[in-house]
Amino acid sequence: SARNSIVEGAALLYKIHQEELWQDHYSSFSEFVEGECQLSKGYASKLVQVWEGYVIKGGVSHAKLNDIDPERLYLALKLPDTDFNSKLVKAQTWTREDLRTELIEGKYGEHNHTLGDERWGRCTVCNTFHRV
Repeated sequence: SARNSIVEGAALLYKIHQEELWQDHYSSFSEFVEGECQLSKGYASKLVQVWEGYVIKGGVSHAKLNDIDPERLYLALKLPDTDFNSKLVKAQTWTREDLRTELIEGKYGEHNHTLGDERWGRCTVCNTFHRV
């Protein structure tokens, strides 16, 4: 499936990022992913964080990530739960909106920073999403 390819791509991006394999032809990892992979640097960064968080740090089998929306995996990864399997279950079962709400208003406390006029934005202070 396409999501299997995304997980495989996340593994490759992680390896390229960690081993700085982009350096021979590009001046930065961001330039590499935008030029060679046609991915935004933000999306590539999320994929690298998902792979590192769940597989490398969390010990979760990469096969468990295959059928889950990468954005939901990323959002669940930002939740303060220490158990990666708990994060995985939330990524599987919660919507993106549910995850964003939990990050902002859920049992993890209120969000106290301000942003611009967009409906959703990323807070540069704590790197969570914020409803404005």
